[in-house]
Amino acid sequence: MPPAGELGQGRIYVLYAAGTPGAATSYFASSTDGGRSFSAPMPVSDPTVHAGHTQDAMVVSPSGQVYMFWNDERGKDKASAESQGASLYYATTKGPSRSSWSNRESKDGMCNCCRLAVDLDLDGLPVVLARFVYPGQVRDHGMLKLSPRGLLGEPWRVTEDDWRIEACPVHGPALSIASDGRYHIAWFTQGSRRGGLFYAHSDDLGKHFSAPMAFGEIGKQPAHADVLALGKRVVLVWKEFDGRQTRLIAMQARDRGETWSAPTVIAQTSSAADYPFLINDSQAIFLSWHSVEHGYQLIPLP
Repeated sequence: MPPAGELGQGRIYVLYAAGTPGAATSYFASSTDGGRSFSAPMPVSDPTVHAGHTQDAMVVSPSGQVYMFWNDERGKDKASAESQGASLYYATTKGPSRSSWSNRESKDGMCNCCRLAVDLDLDGLPVVLARFVYPGQVRDHGMLKLSPRGLLGEPWRVTEDDWRIEACPVHGPALSIASDGRYHIAWFTQGSRRGGLFYAHSDDLGKHFSAPMAFGEIGKQPAHADVLALGKRVVLVWKEFDGRQTRLIAMQARDRGETWSAPTVIAQTSSAADYPFLINDSQAIFLSWHSVEHGYQLIPLP
């Protein structure tokens, strides 16, 4: 996942998983000199020889509180994790001073290979958007939020696509909470009710969302979208493949996601490439992307 910075402190935090697919551990490292050097990696998740830790996600509040989340298969064999999902674990600390963190298990039924989407609400507490395994092997999306007491509340369902698949789709959602409190989400599905990439927004803390808006050219395998809101500006970016070239496509809205520009090609490559990520510096929005052909690129979006 992209690193997170602590507002006004010049710190950079990195969270990642390392190990074998069946026995990974999540590690945390920090920098106080703008990334020129980092502390020794410290294990965040409890080490295990029987469970994978995947889809690490982290946010840092303006006060410096660090929240770390990951999918964890401890206590499950591979077959049960595939059919019933992994568990969501999390840890939190104030700054990088801890050498270890208490692991807290939150919810079962997380789609174990789909990335987590995490952002801070206006009260500084994290909101998690993730793909869940619902009864009947339906893999749609749910949302949950950390309480002021440090407990994750009960999740609620936010997409009703009815995607029935007995495997992990490996397509996680995206979430961005704007400064006016509007939730913006993007996701991929191949459900019986709709298929492709979709966007929606909510003005009541994620309890109800606007009608899903399809985007991307369905014949070019649109996938792995990200969304970011900065003030009234909202940007969507995603991958498409025409059989020869992978292209990164973007659309922008200037009115809180109500009306959108035409899709624009931002970058392209004929080589293997990573998924696109959107980041901001509180004033501008950038596309963070890596490909074999071009290496790492940080592209400002006008």
